[in-house]
Amino acid sequence: MTGTGGKIGYSASGGIYIGRNIRTGFHKHHLNAVVISFSKPFCVQQEHESEQVCEAAFIPSDLVYRLSTDVDDGTAFIHIDPYSDAGLGLRPDAGRIITMSRSAFTSVFVALRDWYLKPEPDEDKVAVLVAMVADVIHISFFPERRIDERILRCIRRMRLTDDGIPSLQIMAKSVFLSAGRFSHLFKEETGISFRAYVQHCKLIRSLKAIHEHSNLTAASYEGGFSDQPHFTKTFLKTFGIIPSKVKNS
Repeated sequence: MTGTGGKIGYSASGGIYIGRNIRTGFHKHHLNAVVISFSKPFCVQQEHESEQVCEAAFIPSDLVYRLSTDVDDGTAFIHIDPYSDAGLGLRPDAGRIITMSRSAFTSVFVALRDWYLKPEPDEDKVAVLVAMVADVIHISFFPERRIDERILRCIRRMRLTDDGIPSLQIMAKSVFLSAGRFSHLFKEETGISFRAYVQHCKLIRSLKAIHEHSNLTAASYEGGFSDQPHFTKTFLKTFGIIPSKVKNS
């Protein structure tokens, strides 16, 4: 991916990246993504499907896709954690890219532009913007979904703790389940394995460290990766971009 003039913001419920001239390969990650162009359409393609040209799109978590945006036009990427308060209303099994009109986001468009033009990211403002975008998607497409409270408690603990990510055995014990039963229930409720979700949490921690101006080596260790090359390889596979592109935006 290439991009210029970018800005990244982080919050516990998700993040925002705004940039120009974005080019990714096929990739997937465990975040719901909403992409909104500022003025000119962009191209998005789901794996094994035809390319689509649109002004805005909802891309559900764990969907393989690629996209490209206009050289001169700004495009906003809002990534929403599926198990944050903002993300719980978005069904992870949508199974397809949903294209939308930019006009659906009139209520948040000015706020996104204002956030982009301010010199410093604001974590509280990012959280508000993520919630506003999630509300548009939720109201437009999805009924409220429910998740097993035991799994939800574990996800919140893993996502929000500042300590190391707890092991499967510790998480299972905390909700009075065997490791095998917990592992099965976790995948049933989330659509991914516990191990895959641990990797997701590590990536998010590293992204937060980049957002807080850590260098890439420090960010990889703060996320829990054994070394920077492993972090870079995992990041590229997940987001379709090498982390230095985000660091240098």
